[in-house]
Amino acid sequence: MELDYKKNRKYFKPMSLKPGIALAALGLLALMTAPGAGKLLGLLLLAGGAALIYFQLVGRPTDEEIDRAALSVVRSSQQRAIAKLGLDEDQVKVIDPVLIDGYVFQSQTVKRGKDGIFRSPRYEGVVLLFSEQQLYSYKLQFSLVEEDRVSEQTDEYFYRDVVSISTQSDSIKVSDVGGSSKTVNLELFKLTTSGGTSVTSAIRDEGLVSRSLQGARQLIREKKSLV
Repeated sequence: MELDYKKNRKYFKPMSLKPGIALAALGLLALMTAPGAGKLLGLLLLAGGAALIYFQLVGRPTDEEIDRAALSVVRSSQQRAIAKLGLDEDQVKVIDPVLIDGYVFQSQTVKRGKDGIFRSPRYEGVVLLFSEQQLYSYKLQFSLVEEDRVSEQTDEYFYRDVVSISTQSDSIKVSDVGGSSKTVNLELFKLTTSGGTSVTSAIRDEGLVSRSLQGARQLIREKKSLV
């Protein structure tokens, strides 16, 4: 996966501009009031404060860049899913693949972006593929900040064994990067089978996923009615 882990880690690090601002303010005050050598000290303090601010801001990804980094990995997983499941692309063209993806918040330290949305360093996605006889799933979970934190899972089911495809809302308590307790609202996807197995994923865009699942639900109902 082509992720800039070092850059992504900076997004999730706490940021405080107060030390840099305070140092720069002291330097500015010294420049304005101190005589002779005091002005040199003020200049040094001002430069030091500016440097503290700069190094906290430079290279820090925006909310949109973190989202794009996560989505770039998930969206490229369809071909990997087909390969992992040993399928030919023509086998799974009954309807378009369905992609469900989102940030994983359980056991993670989160950050609330400037847009008010919570994000975590862990992300997951599920690809659902549909053949004439079976439904296939591929689940990928990975870290945006640690290169070796990757897991994959593949499953395949006959349509008659699929009990439900559902989404649900929940909320959990988490810690943010500043150490404060926060409540995060979750949207979750779950596919359940008659054998008691299930495939789950976090949902980032509930509206998009709901629209994507309409065709999948219709297909499953049609296939089950033929059994």
